[in-house]
Amino acid sequence: EAFVAFRRDGVIVIDGIFAHERIAELLGHLHRKYPSYFGSGKPDDFFKVGNRRFTAPIPFAPPFDCADLITHPVLTKLLSGLLADTFVFEAFGVISSLPGAADQHIRRDGGLLFAEAGVDRFIPPSAVTIVVPLVEMNEVNGTTAFWPGSHRAGTPEDSAPFSAPKIPVGSLAI
Repeated sequence: EAFVAFRRDGVIVIDGIFAHERIAELLGHLHRKYPSYFGSGKPDDFFKVGNRRFTAPIPFAPPFDCADLITHPVLTKLLSGLLADTFVFEAFGVISSLPGAADQHIRRDGGLLFAEAGVDRFIPPSAVTIVVPLVEMNEVNGTTAFWPGSHRAGTPEDSAPFSAPKIPVGSLAI
């Protein structure tokens, strides 16, 4: 079902695959190691991704060596089916939305491979974004809007219907 949904919609959310205790542990490490991610400061190597919103790399090293998450059997099976068994992780980081952050504009997480030829909407994915929320993604903490099918149809108009699901701690979105 997940493969069919992803190919159709370009997004899937799977609830409850990670232990809440493990996610809380990672959030605690983030608070201790990078307190500026939660206040008015920003890390040295951040990228602005919106109003009061930034992304920053996290070293894949203790306490953030999350092999238990990225090798989870459900995730491994999904990525192997979507990208082939030789998939690689290209980046590992955090997105922080500070209180009062405005909604982001409609955008893709990556570019098109063959923009001139116009075949990207017909070929299998070459990359995916994996989201493991450390806090529930909701109307209070913020969430991500998805335009189901836009990976095939192109960038939607501002007025196009979208989905902004609550994504609980312990869940996964691709």
